[in-house]
Parts: sequence; structure tokens; C-alpha cells
Amino acid sequence: MNPFSTYRIINAEEIIEANIRPNHIPEDIDGLLNVLLPVTYITRGDSQRASSLHSNVIQKLSSKLHTLDLLKHFGYELDRKGNYTYRSTDSNREITLRENATNEFKNFYNDLRRIKEGSLDDFAEYIRNSRERPLSAYSDRDADEEQQEQRPNSSSNFRSQSSLLPNSSTVTAGNEKTSETIKSFKESIVPRHAGRPAHSFIRRKLLLLLYKQNYPHSIEFGDELIDEEIDQRVRQLKQRDGGQDASCGDEVYFECLIRTNFDKEAALDILRHNRPNLKPPPEPETPRGPTTTTIARSMHPLQQQWKLLNKDTDENTAPQLLLHEGDEWKNATHIVTAIIKLRQQYNTREVDEHIVSKMYRLIYSELSNVIGRQSVLKIELLAYALCKVSSNSLEHLSMADIKDILRSSSDTEIHENFQDNAIKSLSMECPICTESYPRSRMETMFLCGHMCCLTCARDYYRSTIQQIRDPQALKKLTCYDEELEIADDVKLNFFQYLGSKLNQWFTDERLVLDAYHENLFLATRDSQIKKCGNSRCTSFFNLHNNNNRIVRAQCPHCQFQQCQQCCRKWFDEHNGMSCEQYAEWLTDNDPDDPEVQLTKYLNTAGMVCPNDRCKAIYEYKPGGCEHFTCKQCRTEFCRICSALFYNPEHNTVCPRADCSLKRTLHAHCCLNCYREIRDAQVDEIITLLTNHNVNVTEELRQKPAATGLECPVEGCKNAPSMACENRFCERCYKEFLCLLIWRNEIEPWELYPDHNLRQKFTNAGVAVVENSTREVLIQLARQRLTQFLGKPKKIPRIRQQ
Repeated sequence: MNPFSTYRIINAEEIIEANIRPNHIPEDIDGLLNVLLPVTYITRGDSQRASSLHSNVIQKLSSKLHTLDLLKHFGYELDRKGNYTYRSTDSNREITLRENATNEFKNFYNDLRRIKEGSLDDFAEYIRNSRERPLSAYSDRDADEEQQEQRPNSSSNFRSQSSLLPNSSTVTAGNEKTSETIKSFKESIVPRHAGRPAHSFIRRKLLLLLYKQNYPHSIEFGDELIDEEIDQRVRQLKQRDGGQDASCGDEVYFECLIRTNFDKEAALDILRHNRPNLKPPPEPETPRGPTTTTIARSMHPLQQQWKLLNKDTDENTAPQLLLHEGDEWKNATHIVTAIIKLRQQYNTREVDEHIVSKMYRLIYSELSNVIGRQSVLKIELLAYALCKVSSNSLEHLSMADIKDILRSSSDTEIHENFQDNAIKSLSMECPICTESYPRSRMETMFLCGHMCCLTCARDYYRSTIQQIRDPQALKKLTCYDEELEIADDVKLNFFQYLGSKLNQWFTDERLVLDAYHENLFLATRDSQIKKCGNSRCTSFFNLHNNNNRIVRAQCPHCQFQQCQQCCRKWFDEHNGMSCEQYAEWLTDNDPDDPEVQLTKYLNTAGMVCPNDRCKAIYEYKPGGCEHFTCKQCRTEFCRICSALFYNPEHNTVCPRADCSLKRTLHAHCCLNCYREIRDAQVDEIITLLTNHNVNVTEELRQKPAATGLECPVEGCKNAPSMACENRFCERCYKEFLCLLIWRNEIEPWELYPDHNLRQKFTNAGVAVVENSTREVLIQLARQRLTQFLGKPKKIPRIRQQ
């Protein structure tokens, strides 16, 4: 008997036969229920349809065969960009089909739960019979296991059955498919010019093929979108990789992703402990033939170079000057390393004549022929200055610093403050990070002369560039310490100087430079020219009106509806709100943002691990014990208020000195937690909620009603109660009501008898006057709200990766 033959719209039979194995029915049913859980939220009648589905939902559904096909029955279609978007309809026929599909899916989901509970008869026999039909998506491993169970142990029987190998047709088809894949891959890496393909090109093609094999549903998105996803994973891996190797580019990350089959954690482990060396081995030297260069052939190029050197300069002195200032200083750069090592060698000793003498001889032996004959005093003063400054400052020393100091005065007229100026130039303190650097590592602000180190200057401008949106914000570019007016007569020179500096600092960060040029245009453009708020549109448009009202405007290029002032996506809720208030509202209420909808759901049905180093998020399911253990870090805590459980068996000791439960498993929950108020009567709890404007009836009707003789809460076997319209059993109903107290942060004092409330104060170490009235006890509790009451932890917005 086929229990799924009555389904006419959804492909229930295909889903069951493709995903349930005869020998693994319980675990396969659990996995299928978990995958189909997001569809239950989509098909809820009281939920608003999101314009597009979150990638986590799509990835979860695609992990099982044929489950992704369910979305088309509820109005979600795959667009050209690879997103499942909702298509609304006014057709009565289409609306009826969607309603019927929704009802069928709910029945199908309930059937799966009945299979899990073992109440659906003949299901195992149905699965076994279905395996006798031609297979399209069953696991070869499971088929082999079944054949192995039926295979006799004797060798003679094995030989007699060897001609009837199990799944021989499937194996043959798999081998042919593999051969075809290898053949097509080889053809794809042959370049058009018939040369040898580069290693990076082969790795990129191999990554593309590997991604398609791991995620078969991605094939329909196209290679362009898959390449973008691969680039995103490479960027994430580079951000977490501390020792980036610029010489190999992204190839080392391609290699690690290939080796680990797109496992980012395993790839990161390879990068940190066994980093691939992708540099090719040196080519063997080939013997050179006889040279063909002659003096006659060399004369003409040399004469041309000589003319260029003497152009617009004195013919007798220019070449010597160029060689003197360029080559000889450059050839002495090795002295910088020697100075740093010598200074570090004597870092713990006080400066004496012995150290200064060594430093002097080192500099004199290398630079005396460069700076002139009368340089003895300069070198001696410089040597003393190098010994006086800290070795940390000298770690950033360059040849430019030594050259500037020695060129700061002539050989015949050495300034009396030469040594002090040299020390200041070698050790300048950055006012931002308070570290000391040589002058060459300091940057000067154009308008005010304030100075900071190169690293802090780059960090400041990298963050400030993102804040430039209007002419007033341009002042932030003038200085890290103060915002200065940019006068018209210096504006051109200022932006030319700043542009050259940014090009120098962010040569390898193209995104920063692009953001600077775009934001500079936005800040200096006419106020009536707006940039479209659609992140996928790069156009600007003119408002054609001079009012500052908050009204809806439409981009003429992409037809995106937005506010004409702040250019954020337009919803009617913007009426009556300022742009700042509207931006805050959108963060938590954007109905078209699947990330916002996921976050709102988790804030009502989620719980967070209290371990600051973990913060794992779990879905809260009613029923069962409130003692929960985090699967990531093994922290034990209460599911409601996140209070830690102290378990002597796991060496977690309660910090309260006067706690009488130290030798047992226990937790000190908040007084508004379910574990503390579950002894109250249901009528008392409902009265408390009603007095605090909580509509219990409305909250209750959002929960599904029981379809059988058991509580609808998963895992609960109790009978449903008429007191809650058969939506819970009595125990789960009380837990539901207590959760409303917790979620709405209601003070629960009315639920506690006087002696119970007094006992809670005593347990918490709070002194209570004997014979205190109930009003006094409640007033005392309100004075210590932070000690006795807890609040639901708001889950941060889930960002798509």
C-alpha cells in the first residue's frame, strides 16, 4: 500500500523514495523533517511572504533531493540572479492551487511526524518495495549494504553469484559519467592559442568543477555567479590568514580549497601549519652562446642616454651629481641593517664611549666618501644620536633619515643643535598610537602641520573616507585632530596633495580609492543630484524640484522606489518619520529583507549560548527539560534565562559561598524565569499577563491546533487541553504562558506567596526585616531589579555571507 498516493500537487512520493533508506528510516526521517522546517514557516497563513528567501534556507533545502521543487508551489521562482523571489498573483486559479499545495504540504509534514513516532502503518514495507523499482537517486553504499546482508558466506556461492554484481548498471553509468567529466575538463583548460595553460587557470577551472559537484543545484545559476561565490570564499580565507603570501597571489588559497573540498576550517589549518609552496623550481641554466655585442653597436645607445642626462643641466656637473646623489647613497643602504643590529646588541647598556665609537666607525667606513672630507664631527654627533634613541624607534630607520640628517647643514657650518635635532628626527612620537618613529615614517597634515605615523594616517583616512557624504564632512579630511575649513584659494592644492598621498598609501587597496572618488563627488555635487539607493544601480538622477520634503522618488534608470532625501528604499512607514528614525526602523523591520525576517524569528524562538567566546544560536523548541548543553562549547545553561548550570561532575563550581546546592546539579535562575514561576496557577498567570496588556488569546491563536490525540509540541505525548483550544497540553500551555512573561519583561511578584518571596531574598543574601509586609517586599525587589530579574537577549542581525 502506498501511503503517499493521495498527493496530487506536491511531489511527496519522489521526496520519500529519494531520501529515505530502508535500513536508516529513523535518522533519514529526522533529517528530512529538519530540512523541511523552513517550509512550515513559509506556508503559515499568518506570516507575510518575503520578497526573496535567505540563502541559508535555499542551501538547507538543496541538501535533500526534490525538496527545492516545493517552493514553486508556494509562489517562489528562481530568477536570473540565482535568488528565489516571490511572485504575487491575482489569478483565482493560481491562488487556489497555492492554497491546496499548502494544505497538502501540511498533511505531508504531519505524515512524516507520524512515521517518526511509528504510527504510520506499513511504511517500512512500502520503502522496501519501492527499492525494487528502477532507482534514480539511491545511495550505492546502502544498496551494497543490503546485498551484503543477503550474500552467503561460502566462497562457492560467491563465485556462483559473481556474474550478478549489485548496482552494476549504476557503477557503469558512474564510470562513464566520470570519464566524460574528465574529458570535458581537459577540453576546458586548453587555451585558444594552443599554448600551455597557466597553473592558476587550471586551479580556477578545477575549483569551478569541484563546486558544481559539491553543490549540484548551483549549475543552473551559471558560471559567473559561481565564480563570484568562489571569490567570496577566497576573500574570507584571506582575511583570516595572518601570513599572506603576496608572491603567489590567490593561487595558494585556490590550492587549499581544492585539497580540503571547500572546507574553510581545514583550509585555514593547512595555511597555518603546512602552507603550500607554489613557487616553481628554478629553471636549469643553459649554456650561453658567444656574445654578438660589439663596441660599435653599443656607442649609439650610450650617446642617446648621455644626452638625456645632460638635458637642461650643466654638461660638466650633472652626471657626477646624479651618480653622487643616487647610486652612492643607494649602494650604502645595507648600513641601516647594521646600525639596527648594533643598537639592539647594546640595548640594555648605558651609552658610553665604547658604543659610540663602534657606531662611529661603522658609519664612517661606509659614508665618509659620500658626505665629504670634513664629515668627522657630523658622523660623531650622528653616532651619539643613534645610541641615545630607543631601539624600537630604529626598527623603522631608513637611508632617507640618515641622508636628511647629514644633509641638514653644510660641512663648514654645523649647527650647534645638530645633535638634538638628529635625536628629534630619529624619534618622533605619534600622538595617536604614542609609538616613536623616524621622520621618514611620519606624515604631515597639509593645512595645519599636525603629524602622525604612516600607519595611523592610513587607518584614519581609510575609515574617514567612508563617512564623506556632504560638503560639511569634507572637513574631516583636513586633519585627524581637528576639522578645518578649506579656503577656496587652497582647495585645489589640498585635494591634489591628498589625492597623491592616497594613491601612494592605497595602491593595493583599489576599493578605498574608488570609495574616495565616489564620495568626493557625492559631497561636492549639486544638492538636487541624488545617487540611486539601489545597491545594484550605479546611476545618479536629478530631483527637478527644490523642496526638502520627505516624499517618494523613483530612479529613472532602474525604477527603484526611494526617499528623495535619504535615498533609502521606500515604505509607507517613512511618512511621519525623519530619515534617521526611518533608517533605524528599517534595520529591524524591513519586510523585504530575509535577514531581518530571520533575525525577528530568532528573537522570538531562539536562544544564545551565554559563553562570550561561543555565542552559538539555537532554535528554542517548547517541551522537555530546560537544562541545555551547547553543542559547540559544552556550556550548560537554562534555555529560558541563560543562567549557568553548575555540575560537580564536570568541575563547574557554584561561585556563591552560602549555596546549599553545591554538590548537586543546579542553576540560580532569574525570578521571572519559567523554572521559578511554574508552580503558579494558570489563572494567576493569565491575569498577570492581561493586566500588562498582553492579549493571551491572540498569542495563542498563532500556534497550530492539534490534529490528533497528542499535544502538537514536538516530542510531547500528553493529550491536548480544551483550556487552550487543543493547541497545547496543560504542561506546555503553562510553559507557553510563562514564556510570555519572560519575553515581555513583566515583573512576576504577584505570582509569589509572601513566604516564598521572603525565601528568595534570603537565598540571594539580601537582608529582610522580620514581619515585613508584601508591599515592602515587592518594593525591595524593585530596588534590586538587575539582581533578581533577567531580560531576553536580543540576537544580533544575521548577516548573509
